[in-house]
Amino acid sequence: MKITCSYKDLSGVLSSMASVVEDAMSSEDLKNVIFRVYKADNTVELIGINNIITYKVQLEEGSYTTEIDESEYKDTGYAEIQVKSKELNSFLDTFKSVRRTRVTDVEFETVKNKVKVTVKESDVDTGHEYCSNWVLDNIPIKPNMLSSINLEVPEVLKQLDVPAIGLYVSSLFPVMQNGANLYSKLAFGENSVVAFSTSSTTMMRNFIGDDFTNFCLSYRALSFIKGTVCAEQLVEYAKTDERICFKMGNSVAFVRYEHKMPNYEIYEKMINRSHAIVLDRQYFKDVLKRLSLIDESIVFTVKPDEEMVEVKNSKFNQEIPILQQKAMSELGTIAFKVLPKVFTNAIIGDDNAFSNSVFMYIEPLDNGGYSLTFSDDSGSWNSVARIR
Repeated sequence: MKITCSYKDLSGVLSSMASVVEDAMSSEDLKNVIFRVYKADNTVELIGINNIITYKVQLEEGSYTTEIDESEYKDTGYAEIQVKSKELNSFLDTFKSVRRTRVTDVEFETVKNKVKVTVKESDVDTGHEYCSNWVLDNIPIKPNMLSSINLEVPEVLKQLDVPAIGLYVSSLFPVMQNGANLYSKLAFGENSVVAFSTSSTTMMRNFIGDDFTNFCLSYRALSFIKGTVCAEQLVEYAKTDERICFKMGNSVAFVRYEHKMPNYEIYEKMINRSHAIVLDRQYFKDVLKRLSLIDESIVFTVKPDEEMVEVKNSKFNQEIPILQQKAMSELGTIAFKVLPKVFTNAIIGDDNAFSNSVFMYIEPLDNGGYSLTFSDDSGSWNSVARIR
């Protein structure tokens, strides 16, 4: 079995594949790349998997050639090799910054239970050709992996609203944490898309559609969607019982989701709009950057009579004008300590895409402290935090 392909095209595919197969939370057994050649049409497909994502990319027609003996196709209708992703990429990466040669092709050839990788390059002045060889193990594919590897695209696909998905991902992904707990889940409820953090809970109105309800996507799934799916102009999708399939040109991804939904209704019930101040979003966030230079709580003081908010820590203090207020005189001057990240996490999204104003609803709690709700004049999102 021999596959020869363009170095440039292959490097691009392997780079996108690495986001899946080099996942830090995956076992070493999964950190491989499969090269599969289909007998029916001689298509070459690269496949990478982790325990959440299966990602398949077809090499562009005309960017490769194959030489395969009939017996190598077996009964499956395809021939394949599997190699360690990191070892292959490490070898190929040494050719990215060559100065005296121009890299052209990469050849993979099976030799017993090994794969000989040959990189072909030519001298930029003389045209003389050179070959560099590296030998990789041809790793047997475990039978229990076949169900994930052999996933097929459903017959019926719908067009995905990429800008809508992109808005949720860009706004809520920064709030999340990489892990396996509540703070690493993005919940798609019937009315809201919800992200949880240690300091606040953010809810955006869900306007994507019925398929994107009653399931959760993990941080790792969102990271892939952000970097790969949202980078495409046209994406089709289908939702199965366990996964969402995204079809993107010559690639397809199967992303596993979770059925169990966290209870976010308790945060919706915390929203109270009785008392509010309105601040300039961009200016407030600029001030927060200064306050975040040291890792300590700030004192946040609301002075409704002076139409001013004061923020200070041990090294810095600043006054911020209150643009509008609602019933704050009922509370009088209030002050509480809070970490700057409570505000930075709660005020979501791109400043250029969201309203210039941020609304802060402040409600005293019966057992002490305050409930804070952040929003803007669009009403499309709310972030809730509890300050003791």
